Amino acid sequence: MIAKVGASLRRAEVALRPWAAADYWLLQRLLGDPEMTRYLGGPESQEAIRTRHERFLVADPERHGLFAVTVGHTEEAVGWVGYWESEWHGELVWECGWNVLPEAQGRGVATAAAALMVDDARRRGRHRHLHAIQAVGNAASNALCHRLGFELLGEVEVDYPTGVVMRSNDWLLDLEKTGPFPRRIKRDGVVLAAESFGDSADPAILLVMGAMASGIWWPEEFCRRLAATGRFVIRYDHRDTGGSSTGAPGALDYTTEDLADDVVRVLDGFGVARAHLVGMSLGGLLAQLVALKYAGRVLTLTLVASERLAAADPDLPGMSPDIPAYHAGAAELDWSDREAVIAYQAGAWRLLHGPAHPFDEAGIRALAAADYERTPDPLTPMNHALLGDAGEWYGRLDQITQPALIIHGTADPVLPYAHAEALERDLPAAGLLSLPGTGHELDPADWPAILEALARHTLAMRGRQDRMTR
Repeated sequence: MIAKVGASLRRAEVALRPWAAADYWLLQRLLGDPEMTRYLGGPESQEAIRTRHERFLVADPERHGLFAVTVGHTEEAVGWVGYWESEWHGELVWECGWNVLPEAQGRGVATAAAALMVDDARRRGRHRHLHAIQAVGNAASNALCHRLGFELLGEVEVDYPTGVVMRSNDWLLDLEKTGPFPRRIKRDGVVLAAESFGDSADPAILLVMGAMASGIWWPEEFCRRLAATGRFVIRYDHRDTGGSSTGAPGALDYTTEDLADDVVRVLDGFGVARAHLVGMSLGGLLAQLVALKYAGRVLTLTLVASERLAAADPDLPGMSPDIPAYHAGAAELDWSDREAVIAYQAGAWRLLHGPAHPFDEAGIRALAAADYERTPDPLTPMNHALLGDAGEWYGRLDQITQPALIIHGTADPVLPYAHAEALERDLPAAGLLSLPGTGHELDPADWPAILEALARHTLAMRGRQDRMTR
């Protein structure tokens, strides 16, 4: 039996076992019922179901993976998943499908079972791509493809069953893409690398990182702990960082508003209609812009170490001069020297660190190393320094009506604490969580307080995630 799926991906304990002779009744229910076959061209005859069952039993294991889905400690099936060898645009691929009984729906069973199927196909290693065709109207199965990282290639017309033309979505998953940020969201000529944690049926939280930083700076353990509070957590890479679209160093071809639009592109890529936005530094400013431009997509805002989307206030204190002085040495750095770049990054984060907690140099260096490995050119994140100020959106903070939580360290050297107080004053529905002695950072010692505050802040609008439909 294939290993049971982890708790972060399921509502129940789900496993797969090979298809058995005793599973004939299951196909009768799944394929003989008009409602269950609404997106499959209608119910099959008893003869066709019997023939399909017999094919399942004798299928070549080298070219098929056909499984019954079980829940808990029973062998009785509640659905099926499978993949089989097929030709797609002249390439041999795995084609896949799934179906679960009505009593097992709405519990994450199909998602968990399909994820196990993907893992099995990946381990098999025979073909690089896993292909799925889903009827355009089948919102649940299309959302499942989104959640598992399939790329939507477009709509096609499928002759299934023979003589019936069905408008379908054409999905493809690259089984060789593993590791952090496996999802590649392609929208409007932009590619955004992203990753999710938790059950996609839970309320979504989208994490938006600051300037010159990829999504890796939302540490994986932080994301997993946040997901454990009953949230569907998404992190992603900005353009010119990590695995997202990258230009040449010094060649900026997008605006601050474009980066805000990317937030919505990520939501669209995951099929999420509305989300809680959590932005740090520049990410907080982008979250404010999204709340203005796409108000219906934002449930709440959480602004960590962030400034206002407003004109500069000469009465507010500025950045510590030590920070630009340190970065003035970047021109002398050998950016092809991995260890030198990691040391430079660690030094930069040390400057942002407050006195409340010991500096976690080992943790910072590990994140810097991961960032270096994932970014094709370590100089391209510096393009963010060329961004404009989105001034056309200034003067509208009073129009942000979503509940806002401001989290700010009292020892922030980039945006001193007075910026948080100004942000709280200017937003109509804001509260402020102070982190005494914390700098411009996401220190692990502050995670318990931050996670508890996020859980409370997003609780009021907690409910099953509303999904986008096509």
